[in-house]
Amino acid sequence: MRRLLFVSFVIIAGLFQTIAQTAPVLKGMTPEQYEKVKSFTVKDLDNDTYVKIENTYVLDRYEARKPYFITGDDGLKKRIDLYKL
Repeated sequence: MRRLLFVSFVIIAGLFQTIAQTAPVLKGMTPEQYEKVKSFTVKDLDNDTYVKIENTYVLDRYEARKPYFITGDDGLKKRIDLYKL
């Protein structure tokens, strides 16, 4: 009984390891995609939580979080909005 339990555990662990290694790797952005998204501006930062860019890219406010405000070295308040692409 113990031997059967041990063998089944080893087989299941091997399957999980195989699945984890064959999972698709997430690719980053190409320089062209980065420049296109960087050139786009969100018109209303307070109300727009979902924006489509040329029906290709979608900006979605990251977990519907509020913006971060920081004060820079120049003493000006800066706003940081996080979006998921």
